[in-house]
Amino acid sequence: MIIIAAVEDRGGMEFHHRRVSRDRILTEKVRKITTGKILRVDPCSKDLFPEAEAGADFLDVAEKDDICFVENRPLKTYLGRITKIILFRWNRRYPADLYFDLPMEPFQTTYIEEFPGYSHKKITMEIWERR
Repeated sequence: MIIIAAVEDRGGMEFHHRRVSRDRILTEKVRKITTGKILRVDPCSKDLFPEAEAGADFLDVAEKDDICFVENRPLKTYLGRITKIILFRWNRRYPADLYFDLPMEPFQTTYIEEFPGYSHKKITMEIWERR
C-alpha cells in the first residue's frame, strides 16, 4: 500500500483530534497523484477527499496498489505492507499529540519537490520507496 501523510517539523500529524494543517494546493496535488487509483481515507478525511473510499478500517482493507491518506492513525503496525510513502512537510512547527511513527530506514528517498502552498509559503513533497 502507498501512504500519503502531511507532517509538521517534528512529525506531528494531529492535535486534539484535529488535523495539524490543511492547504488546498496540497489537496489538489494529492488528487492529481491519486487520479485513476483507489484512494482510501478515514471518515474524518472525507471532507478533504469526497471522491475517496472512506471507512474506519481503510488501512486494513487497502490492497497493494491502493493509496491511503493518513492524518489520524499510527502506522507502525502496517510497516510490512507499505511499499511507498509520499510525505508532505509543512516546514513549520505546530502543536501535535499524534506523530508519524514509521521508521524510514526500510525506505529511500526517490523524489523531492518544493512548491508554494495556499496557506504555507513552502511545502516539501518527498517520495520514499521501499529499498
